[in-house]
Amino acid sequence: MSAPTDVQIIERNGQPEYAVIPYEDYLSLLHSQTEGEFIPHEVVEISLFTGGNMVAAWRRHKKISQTELAQKLGVSQSAVAQMERPGYNHRSNTLKRIADALGITIEQLF
Repeated sequence: MSAPTDVQIIERNGQPEYAVIPYEDYLSLLHSQTEGEFIPHEVVEISLFTGGNMVAAWRRHKKISQTELAQKLGVSQSAVAQMERPGYNHRSNTLKRIADALGITIEQLF
């Protein structure tokens, strides 16, 4: 997206009310939102509750049990429990498998 030099601000009662941007910029913003690069507020809240573990937060948000995630990953439930411990160091290939199993991107696990 280009620098916001083509933005038109529409005011109401002396206060900014709307920002009008070129359609191309709008489409670019819309596309970036649909790429799954966001993290729902509920996931952030769960992450804070679970000591910052995004695997546990996403699993709970998606309403998937540890056993169900373990089956999708081809590991034991206790392995998933270990992965959900705060500070657990995931390998990149494991993160990819977890993200795929949860239907999210790897970036959403950070």
